Amino acid sequence: MAITWFQMVINYVHFTDNATAEENTQDKGLKIRPLITVLQESLQKFVVFEENLSVDEMIVCYYGHNTLKQFMRRKPIRFGYKFWALCGVSGYCYNIDLYCGKGFANEENSDFLLCSKVVLNMLSVVDKPFSYNLFSDYAYLVPLRNF
Repeated sequence: MAITWFQMVINYVHFTDNATAEENTQDKGLKIRPLITVLQESLQKFVVFEENLSVDEMIVCYYGHNTLKQFMRRKPIRFGYKFWALCGVSGYCYNIDLYCGKGFANEENSDFLLCSKVVLNMLSVVDKPFSYNLFSDYAYLVPLRNF
């Protein structure tokens, strides 16, 4: 694709209205939130959960200038967008969400740590979380009996 054609496409592709973006300043990922929502719905459309599930982060490579860009030392991809993901043993991603800083979109569990909020948010798509083995690399997680 030619660079001029790519720049023209980028100028006209928008996922949300700029008027609503000016009203809501809490969500840093508001401009691409509809795209992430569509992606979440398509990942969960024909889902059959595996017995073993894992919650972890993943990086989408990005070297441009943006406030959501993360830097992670000692990683193969050091610069990019950080996503939280609920995946199975086969590698299929069941749920995904953009990391927008410590201010978490789901504030109903405000007394939990960030890692516990992330795990509870990722498990919100699972019908019976007690019937699955959950693996994560976080030291402290909230017990699922509070879920």
